[in-house]
Amino acid sequence: MSAFPEDDIPDFQVNNDSNEDDSDEEVINRFMFDVLIPNFCMRRERIPQNISRLSRNDYVGELLAGPDTRFYYNVRMNKPCFYALIEELLSRGVMSQDPRSRVSVIEKVIMFIRTVSMHHRQRDTMDRFQHSLETVNRSIHEVLNVLVSLALIFITHHNVSETPPQVLNVPRFYPYFEGAIGAKDGILIPAAVRADHQTAFRSRKGTISQNVLAICDFNLMFTYVYVGWEGSASDAHVLFNAIISDQHFPWLNEGKYYLVDAGFTNYTHFLAPYRQTRYHLNEFRSSGMEARTPAELFNHRHSSLRNAIERCFGVLKSRFPMLKWGMPSYTMDRQVKIVIACCVLHNFIRQFGMEDEIFEGNSEYNDNDEFIFSQSAQANQQSIEDQCLICDALANAM
Repeated sequence: MSAFPEDDIPDFQVNNDSNEDDSDEEVINRFMFDVLIPNFCMRRERIPQNISRLSRNDYVGELLAGPDTRFYYNVRMNKPCFYALIEELLSRGVMSQDPRSRVSVIEKVIMFIRTVSMHHRQRDTMDRFQHSLETVNRSIHEVLNVLVSLALIFITHHNVSETPPQVLNVPRFYPYFEGAIGAKDGILIPAAVRADHQTAFRSRKGTISQNVLAICDFNLMFTYVYVGWEGSASDAHVLFNAIISDQHFPWLNEGKYYLVDAGFTNYTHFLAPYRQTRYHLNEFRSSGMEARTPAELFNHRHSSLRNAIERCFGVLKSRFPMLKWGMPSYTMDRQVKIVIACCVLHNFIRQFGMEDEIFEGNSEYNDNDEFIFSQSAQANQQSIEDQCLICDALANAM
């Protein structure tokens, strides 16, 4: 098909009678100057792309003025928590409203949260907010960098010298785990990397992932996040590297420790369960699968308390599905930043939006081990205490 209308194509058939003296070069020059150059210089008609009646701040205004359930579905937090987040960003001076900008701070934050929480491409966000792709990209990365800059403020320990109330007020945990400050584990986040890097990032599950090391307290708040490691690296190797290379690694006072699973070694400040002994909660839930030894009872209570980190990961991926399904359109550096930014938002929501339905569904201890040990109650408690002393001795000896 010709790129030019038929009526506009000049007749370049050469008449032997009149043009027999014309050289080939003259014919080519006529074609270039009469057809190619005018059509090349002709500006194409621009077709408007952003034609929605509900554009830019109109959509944001509708969300803010609309039902709370719709706002929560789109922004993944309730309105009071969102307003507290905007106030935090403005008061700290990390974001400000430029009067020359067509995009408000509120709109930028909502664009970022919708992108990571709805697993949207930036083109989907462009269509929803009726901005150019460049504006959407710039706004999202501005919010991303701002949240990462706040990581050391919001991802940190609080009151590490005191026994957490989640331990102190639960008889089956106190005084046996009075030194426990939090729980530690690793999580695989889907990653998009170049073909020549995929072998290193291929995890034990066969997926291309980055290995993220995280520590949380028993209030389901992250206190440390170490990101960017290849999926093929073991959790113990990532932890060792974090200890020796990260100056922000949260060391604890004497007598305090993190609960870890059997993939880690029992040493100072890390308390692991007994190996080759049932540990995971689902192994105790079936009828007839009650704990029959002090070691099993210790493992069950250890697993019940350490389950805080599993619930943390569950809340994080439920709120931000991009961490579950992957980030194929971002560089590895930005994929790492997105994980940190989501953890910052997770902690902020936990701190300022306590009545949050995602947390509410993951914040309760659903396992009760009062029935699972067949000896007397006094013997149970004494056995647990003995097992804790043994684990402490092992940790101090290593």
